[in-house]
Amino acid sequence: MGTPLSVALDIDRLIADARRSDQPLDVSARAGELYLRFLASGCSRGQIAEALVHEAEAAGVTLH
Repeated sequence: MGTPLSVALDIDRLIADARRSDQPLDVSARAGELYLRFLASGCSRGQIAEALVHEAEAAGVTLH
């Protein structure tokens, strides 16, 4: 399943913010927030977390 655009854009924003501030990304907390914000997207919390991890690793962002 692909990530809906609205979720992907927020993931992009979170990664950019973490990278810019040089702070680790709390995957669990951010995935929970996105899951609740985008319930209608059909994405599970696990799918969102997986996308966050993938994008953070690609961007060189440390995970928490």
